[in-house]
Amino acid sequence: MYPDWVRAYDPGAEPAVRELLAEVARGLPGAYGKPGRFLDGLERRARQLPPAHLPWFWDTVGHRLSGPHRRAAARAYGLARTAERDHELPVDAGHHRANVLLFARAGALPAAALSGHQAWLATVLEPEAAHEEFVRVLDAWAASPGEPPADLARRVRASARAAGLAQAEDA
Repeated sequence: MYPDWVRAYDPGAEPAVRELLAEVARGLPGAYGKPGRFLDGLERRARQLPPAHLPWFWDTVGHRLSGPHRRAAARAYGLARTAERDHELPVDAGHHRANVLLFARAGALPAAALSGHQAWLATVLEPEAAHEEFVRVLDAWAASPGEPPADLARRVRASARAAGLAQAEDA
């Protein structure tokens, strides 16, 4: 994903990005034993990237870690969202929704990101569509190896209520 974005938006950086991702690939075997150390090293390396590259880089790293290291993938997801906020980067709504589903399916979506996503959906979609999309994320999460958030029932009720659905609907 990151190389595709670079090819479209910063083609001059493509050789450096390919080398960076080759470095990531070489480091992945070592990440299996120490994923935190692997991400710490990538954080140091990422400081050299232009801000607009950071979400794409971190999401790509998160995708690669999402199978064996859901927690590390969730951390990479968080780093991507932090870069978007800190640098006030534009967020493509369609891509963001698909990316959240991908991390949810892998069980690598941070629980804290779920409430943020629910609030974000409410700002970009009509209430009923926001609820339907939220339920899609919850369905993906439920089918994953990840643990559901402790306040899941409250979140579903709030989403259904915002969509104007009856109490039976949130059940």
